[in-house]
Amino acid sequence: MYALMNQLWLDYLTLNPQAAAINRLLAENEAVANDHIALRTMAHAKTNIQQLAQHFLTLGYTPADCYHFATKKLDAQYFIHLQRPRWPKIFISQLTMSQCSTYLQNVIEQAINDIPDDFCQAADCLYRGRIWPASYPIYCRLAEESEYAAWWYALGFHANHFTVNVNQLLPKTQLEEVNQKLKRAGYALNPHGGEIKGHESDGLKQSATLADKREIDFIEGKFEIPTCYYEFAERFTLSNGQLFQGFVTQSADKIFQSTDRY
Repeated sequence: MYALMNQLWLDYLTLNPQAAAINRLLAENEAVANDHIALRTMAHAKTNIQQLAQHFLTLGYTPADCYHFATKKLDAQYFIHLQRPRWPKIFISQLTMSQCSTYLQNVIEQAINDIPDDFCQAADCLYRGRIWPASYPIYCRLAEESEYAAWWYALGFHANHFTVNVNQLLPKTQLEEVNQKLKRAGYALNPHGGEIKGHESDGLKQSATLADKREIDFIEGKFEIPTCYYEFAERFTLSNGQLFQGFVTQSADKIFQSTDRY
């Protein structure tokens, strides 16, 4: 378990190195606890949620709630480890290609054709990145229809974000204070739906940086695009006395836009 999470984290840092600096900013002398890790994929037999999730199920994770994002044509499910509740939740989303344009379907199908049939059998598939050639003009055209599809086409398989568990930061703090500290340090926050998405009454408040931008290799050369971002989650106790463990669809919908081009 620790080996897989560490590899995901190290790979993520190559695309979002500012996450390490943010950890030092928020908890200089303490380890930062991770609330959840998010992965993106396509609703295809080779690469769907179930294909990626198998590597967490073998570690004792259990499927939890499913979510649907109609406007973005996305479905998602999260997984939790009941015996080790402090282990990060795993949130995996997928694009329903059949609901997209013929152009998008053809581009993504061509990329998937370059993926070996047994690609998802090894856990390193989760951080292998892109294994197909990608064109920058095609990336730009995909982004006009689906920023999500463009991100996946350009970058492939990575954790698109890790998430700071605000509840476990020391000294005790709230999400509003975290955001202020981030902005004072010069980090730009995702403004969609407000800097803070959700309310205490929802059981979850979230914010996120805008995705770091890195130069990525395309057929035509290197181009700077949004890569990965860092999220911050503060969870609240529900009326049943239990700490809310799930996600809020309306908030997650806006969090996805942290990787949009700006």
